Amino acid sequence: MFFIEPQRTPFDLNFRLFGTDIRVHPLFWIFSAALGWNMDWRITVLWVGCVFVSILIHELGHVFAFRLFGVHSLVVLYGLGGLAIPSGEPRSRWQRIFVSFAGPLAQFILFTIFVALGLYFGVRLYLGAGMFLLVHPGEMRSMLVVALNYMLFINLFWPILNLFPVWPLDGGRISRELCTWVAPRNGARISLVISIITAGVLALLAVTLWQDVYLAVFFGLMALSSFQALQVHQDPPWKRWDERGR
Repeated sequence: MFFIEPQRTPFDLNFRLFGTDIRVHPLFWIFSAALGWNMDWRITVLWVGCVFVSILIHELGHVFAFRLFGVHSLVVLYGLGGLAIPSGEPRSRWQRIFVSFAGPLAQFILFTIFVALGLYFGVRLYLGAGMFLLVHPGEMRSMLVVALNYMLFINLFWPILNLFPVWPLDGGRISRELCTWVAPRNGARISLVISIITAGVLALLAVTLWQDVYLAVFFGLMALSSFQALQVHQDPPWKRWDERGR
């Protein structure tokens, strides 16, 4: 997981979509494949494709929100996520909150579309572990159904996690904006304390309840990063927007 723009490499995939420059770092493919590795290479490729589409839609949600407020941005997919890198800062706090929420919102919309497609084609859905809507195990008859299952999981579970108030996830950015609104002088530090507690609890749950090593490491690192930022009394180094003058 990385939160600053990586250096360009000869192996980057570069293209434009909806007037936006997109760059995919090779580590995106490697990390995605490692996360969804399956002995059947076709399943692994399918998983990587679903992750790519989902994360791209997420970042485009940020891009379109930026564009709504007159800010140009580009997208970089890297590690286990992506960055929408703007040319400037939205003017108001509520615009910045909307930009942060727009990424998860785009995924929720994509989730709804795939639920509708599944129901239209008569695919049985059920509430799996954690009360997440998935394809019924008895329906796993083709790669298309497997892809539908992946898209349902990725575009519901991941944006929900993304909205927890943990730096530097979208929920952490929203938390910071709200905390600095309520407490202008100490809001940033308060948001870091919230981030440490939330990330620590999620890491503990990942180990004890979900038995998910990747998730435990992810949120453990988030808690550590927030703690380090709090110790030195400064803003985290991954700030997306220039907030001088606060």
